[in-house]
Amino acid sequence: MHCPNCGTRNEDDSLFCLQCGMSLPTTAQPSAPLSAPQAVLPPQHWKLITSVAVAMVAMAALVFAASRRPPPPVVVVVTSKPAPTPAPYPTYTPYPTPLTQIVLVTKVVPVTQIEPVTQPAATSLFTVYASRGWNNTGLNIGIGDLVQIEYQSGLWTYWPGKIAPFDANGNPGRYICAELIEASSCVEPLPEANKGSLIARIGATKPIHVGNQRAFRAANAGLLELSMNDSKLASDFSKDEGSVVVRTTIIRSP
Repeated sequence: MHCPNCGTRNEDDSLFCLQCGMSLPTTAQPSAPLSAPQAVLPPQHWKLITSVAVAMVAMAALVFAASRRPPPPVVVVVTSKPAPTPAPYPTYTPYPTPLTQIVLVTKVVPVTQIEPVTQPAATSLFTVYASRGWNNTGLNIGIGDLVQIEYQSGLWTYWPGKIAPFDANGNPGRYICAELIEASSCVEPLPEANKGSLIARIGATKPIHVGNQRAFRAANAGLLELSMNDSKLASDFSKDEGSVVVRTTIIRSP
């Protein structure tokens, strides 16, 4: 064997060069490792292994198929419970009421549904004479009563031969004294109304103009009187002529 470093020949089994001391390569070939003996299974073992493998494959297929199925529907059962009964209101115990103040209530009606009680209307016809001044109808009027007066027929005049008779609206030419002079200087009982028209009063109060039709609530109580709007002096009525017929309707206040 020659030294790869200095080329000196050495023995084949030398480990180092005799000349330079270089380590020499070994020429011996390593022996091949012995192969382990292979085990040979008997035929019955192979049948058992095959059966186990087939069973595992079938089980895996069943598990896979079960995982692909949709989940079963969920059924929700709802049970309704009756609403709880509210607790009753506490009973109100009023203070003792004297026997003389006990009022028997037979029906309770909301305030918004209370309707006024309509009293029967009293209707009558009355003739008002021009020459009599104030004509007493004999009708007693109470405070709050509704008084309706309507002209029906007839004609009268406060200046016969000069002014033709007319109805309860008064002089057709419209003569209102308070529009011409001071009302205090006028002789008419109601100087603000047309002369010769129908007027009314309840008791000794200021007259109310009626004309052919008027409805009003009585502000005071007393006898209803009707007259021609001519003069405050009874002596002046003697020259007046004619009469008118009116319908009076009285609806008593509740």
